[in-house]
Amino acid sequence: MGSLYLKGYFLIRMNDFEKIIENNKDFKKFYKIKRKIFPIEKVVELFPEKGELIDLGCGNGIFPAILSLKHKDLNIIGVDDDEKKIDLAKKTFSELKNLSFVKENIFDFKLKEADIYSLIDVLYLIPFELQIKLIEGIYGKLKTNGKLIIKEMDTTPFYKYLFNIFQESISVKIIHRTIGSKFYFTKSSEYIKLFEKIGFSVQYLRVDKGYLYPHVVYILTKS
Repeated sequence: MGSLYLKGYFLIRMNDFEKIIENNKDFKKFYKIKRKIFPIEKVVELFPEKGELIDLGCGNGIFPAILSLKHKDLNIIGVDDDEKKIDLAKKTFSELKNLSFVKENIFDFKLKEADIYSLIDVLYLIPFELQIKLIEGIYGKLKTNGKLIIKEMDTTPFYKYLFNIFQESISVKIIHRTIGSKFYFTKSSEYIKLFEKIGFSVQYLRVDKGYLYPHVVYILTKS
């Protein structure tokens, strides 16, 4: 009964989101595709319900907007260096009072104390050495028991990994959907080792059932 209630509540929130974007044909088209390839419901349910959250690399703001509708007590800042995407996010989601956006490169953005940070499909476009620097910086700014939630693509199963590489090659290199020219997909075992070395306790979750992509989530807690 509880899971049915949560699913129903989530669908209500998604209906609210669809009303917000109904007058933007390009946004609606992108969102329709996104829902088919990204486990939005599964990932949103993993987030705390309240606190200060900073989403680094938020793109056009779809994920933090849905998150802000689902969790009204989350105060969310989305950060991205793509001016067009940030301008679109600010215009489209201006009515969401618990959500704001900042146009800035995530490495130039001055990290601030927060309850939660998130990186949703961001790390794979950043060289591993810079990933370490970023995650260490976030660790230093998280409050005690604060969380860093990372959504990435795993390298297994291999057929899903190959499909993801093919799709990203088209999106990133051909149609320039995402800024970046090289991929840095990393094995989950290597990530877990890194996160624990930095000081996090790690929860690793696969959220790819029913999807062609090897979606995984790392819930990292600062003790």
